[in-house]
Amino acid sequence: MAIWETPEVLSGTGQTATPGKQPIKAEVAICIIYAGPVTMEWAYTFRRLNIGYPHIYLFNSNMPYDCARETITRSALAHGVKWLFFLDSDVCPVDLDAVPKLIELSKTKKLPVLSGLYWAKKRENHPIPCAWNKIGEDKEKNTIAYGEMPITPYLDQNALIPCDVAGAGCLLVDAEVFKKLDKSNPNLPFWQWGLTRKDKDGKPLQQLSEDFYFFERCRTELNIQAHVSTLVKAHHICYSRKNANNGEFELLGLP
Repeated sequence: MAIWETPEVLSGTGQTATPGKQPIKAEVAICIIYAGPVTMEWAYTFRRLNIGYPHIYLFNSNMPYDCARETITRSALAHGVKWLFFLDSDVCPVDLDAVPKLIELSKTKKLPVLSGLYWAKKRENHPIPCAWNKIGEDKEKNTIAYGEMPITPYLDQNALIPCDVAGAGCLLVDAEVFKKLDKSNPNLPFWQWGLTRKDKDGKPLQQLSEDFYFFERCRTELNIQAHVSTLVKAHHICYSRKNANNGEFELLGLP
């Protein structure tokens, strides 16, 4: 059995009972999907993270992103946790107290879906935060257009900024959100990769990545507004090369 299939072994609190005491119940699930080896920077950051609450680690790989997130989310809910923190294997929180800080903000400000700030891997001439707002929709093609969210003026203000969608690379979600989504429509997944896919009748699925799909369900079914916290920032690890033809930096792994 692989180590990531036994999350209780990996918990930073220890889940085994001592004589005369009940096992510690996890309150937070650290949910990580990964597609391959991680960098030393990520591993070192991950090792030093302060979770601040009894917790479990849940890992998933070798599945499509939506299936991996769905599996890991369902597993976390089965453990009865109060919070799910999604951390991608290329996102490194700068603040090692990122998790307890997001939880405290979520509690005090009553924000059940809250992302830390990190920047998208885009070949644009300016940085784009991983948070966007809806600007249009084509119902026939089942597509939604998003515009980047202006965030630069708020970088040093510890701001909480509403957004329609964000990434799931540094994302805290109250477990009650998933329970409410299941009540809203038990036949739908929490996460669904719809890009280029069609349903059984040949109609296009909602043409969104799995993370955007989750945010859209929260917004349209539960009227839950996601927010980005500029208090919690994270590095986004990228790979690049100097192009042989012009000497320019070129991001790898992007279309």
